[in-house]
Amino acid sequence: MDGSEEVSVLDDEEMIRIYRQQRHDFLNYIQIILGYLQIDQKDRAIDYIHKIIDEINEERSIFLLNTQSIIRLLKLKYELKRRGINLSIKIDDIVEDIDVDAVSIKAIEDYSPDVQLHIKQGKNGIEYILSRKEGD
Repeated sequence: MDGSEEVSVLDDEEMIRIYRQQRHDFLNYIQIILGYLQIDQKDRAIDYIHKIIDEINEERSIFLLNTQSIIRLLKLKYELKRRGINLSIKIDDIVEDIDVDAVSIKAIEDYSPDVQLHIKQGKNGIEYILSRKEGD
């Protein structure tokens, strides 16, 4: 056994659910941009595109983690989204392996609907810091 069997993978239903959510989000982004352009709000459309770019760049840090951490964080993010909670995740480059179970869903719900999770290397190990994400 080379260890790869230990990594949990998304089952087909979870993959479909996550794909549907991403597809929904993408279509929503496009519709909002189109709406701004139709009412001649070019500046608002540009600002919204920059906001989307920032969100995508922020999420990119998740993919610097190991496979199991990526899968568990994505599951957490999309489960919270299903509950109406927008979880924004920032991970310092030095962090490679996290314990998603250390993040309390109850604590995240207390900060909802827009929550920032910052994961960083602290003096005593990995730190998980929750805060309210400031509105745009």
